[in-house]
Amino acid sequence: MSAKIVRNFILAILILSSLFFLKPNYLSKEKVSPKEPFIRELPFQISVNPLPKKIQGLPPPKLSAGASVVVDINSAKILYEKNKDIKLYPASTTKIMTALVANETFQENQVFIVDKLIEGDQKNNFFRGEKILFKDLLKALLLSSSNTAAEILARAHPLGREGFITDMNKKAKELSLKNTNFVNPTGFHDDNHYTTAYDLAFLAKKFGENPELIKITSSKEEIVSNLERTYFHILKNTNTLVGKDGVLGIKTGWTEISRGALTTLVNFRGNRIISVVLRSEDRFTDTEKLLAWTASTYRW
Repeated sequence: MSAKIVRNFILAILILSSLFFLKPNYLSKEKVSPKEPFIRELPFQISVNPLPKKIQGLPPPKLSAGASVVVDINSAKILYEKNKDIKLYPASTTKIMTALVANETFQENQVFIVDKLIEGDQKNNFFRGEKILFKDLLKALLLSSSNTAAEILARAHPLGREGFITDMNKKAKELSLKNTNFVNPTGFHDDNHYTTAYDLAFLAKKFGENPELIKITSSKEEIVSNLERTYFHILKNTNTLVGKDGVLGIKTGWTEISRGALTTLVNFRGNRIISVVLRSEDRFTDTEKLLAWTASTYRW
């Protein structure tokens, strides 16, 4: 037998052996039903959220604000920044955190008594001894920026006012707000009460995950009453941009020392962004400039 014949014989044996062990479908008696396709799960999730892409647009806006930032919520991408990590005073934007802690501490229909009025707080005209539901105090806190409401909520904490402030700072750590510290629930000036534009943006992002809270801040006006319905209070939103171009509120702030502050959540072409300005001489105009610049500079 020639070497060529032997070689071909061995090759044929190897091919037949491989076919036997591999057992492809056309040699197998088992039939694979077309109704039961094999599906392999991916070890990761594919994001369907649109991402912002920078295009040629307007030059960066000139702002009166000492610090500012614009953040895309889905991607956490910073779209604009100016001194975003400088520590500044938040004024009443503090009440974003006050609302978050209160919302985790109290029940919607829990009753509170107005036992103390904050001096100079004329925005709500609460009366001493009034009984107010938690959900209505929350509206006073967020819409008309009531300092009285903030103090009532803080003092009602199971561990008292200091326990409430401790929870505010604990929540800040949970959210990785590394340059933020609170010493009161109102935003009254204190050298140790500070935040940054960047931290405030991500605090607002957490706030924006609660549709009930956003429902409040996106309202221009609410009317609430005490439990006996003998007094009625008109609560007007301090954010004059609400209702314009998808603005959903969140919180204003102002003191003589901090100057103007404004944290804004915007439904922007079907995507949500957050704008923050701190130490501003014209917080609303600064915010409008930032939103106009973002509209001309990014596409999703």
